[in-house]
Amino acid sequence: ATHYLSISDDPNGEYVWLCGDTGLTVYNKTTSSFTSVLLPTPVQGLQSLWTNSDAANYLTIGNGTRQIYYNDSLINWSDFSASRPTNVNATYFNTVWESYIIPSQTANWKFISNTTNGVSRLYINGDLIIDEITTPSDTDGWAQLTEGKVYNFRYEYFKNGSVGGSAQLQWQANGAGPIVTIPETNFGKPN
Repeated sequence: ATHYLSISDDPNGEYVWLCGDTGLTVYNKTTSSFTSVLLPTPVQGLQSLWTNSDAANYLTIGNGTRQIYYNDSLINWSDFSASRPTNVNATYFNTVWESYIIPSQTANWKFISNTTNGVSRLYINGDLIIDEITTPSDTDGWAQLTEGKVYNFRYEYFKNGSVGGSAQLQWQANGAGPIVTIPETNFGKPN
């Protein structure tokens, strides 16, 4: 079964995008027709949607030219001026990573968002955990997660136009021990 992760309207009002764990479905309002773009079926990893934008609209998800980057293994982009998907602006853009997160142990997980030249938001099971847009110093948050349980995951990054920029999402079990970039093995699909 397809699990839908998000629904977005085209800024011009002509299309509706349904992003699911099996692919992208586009509904054309003018012709009343559906088109499906199937994604590779990874067992692990994240789907990401990159949107070019401008100074006035970069904080609005989906406002601009869309491009899907099918499969990221983890969120660890160290320098957007040197590395980003083809045809994505070097200045203003926003990105949404969606998947399911499956913890390898039961813990109160501390999530840490390390970003430069931009801000981020993190949602776990629909709950807003980190919100740098409202509170720029809000770069970490907590969620009690159970080993092996599947949770909806959404991480948003908004690039603000400055040169460079980075986005990295890490976690730490119970606020103790090593802080690590969330591994690919903890992202996946429900069985």
